[in-house]
Amino acid sequence: MARTRSFENPEDPGSAFGYHKVIDPVSIIAKQNFADVSFLTSVFDLKQLPAPDRPEIAFAGRSNVGKSSLINRLIKRKNLVKTSAKPGKTQSLNFFLLE
Repeated sequence: MARTRSFENPEDPGSAFGYHKVIDPVSIIAKQNFADVSFLTSVFDLKQLPAPDRPEIAFAGRSNVGKSSLINRLIKRKNLVKTSAKPGKTQSLNFFLLE
């Protein structure tokens, strides 16, 4: 298990004088079984945002860096999230539902 030293608070025995566990969110997500994932909606205007009735995870980044491929890999599906060879093609916020 990876550990790292933290020097945030010298009064805290768990920081300067101890160790904290390093949490790798990608490995945690990769172990999940997302058997029921579906496309919810594409939003082109903030007025179209779905109701904030459940937690959200956002993937943001520059064009053509692999955001869609990463999501497909994490959910162990090949084509749920569409990928494009043309950078900048997606100009919407895409929402998916994880059950």
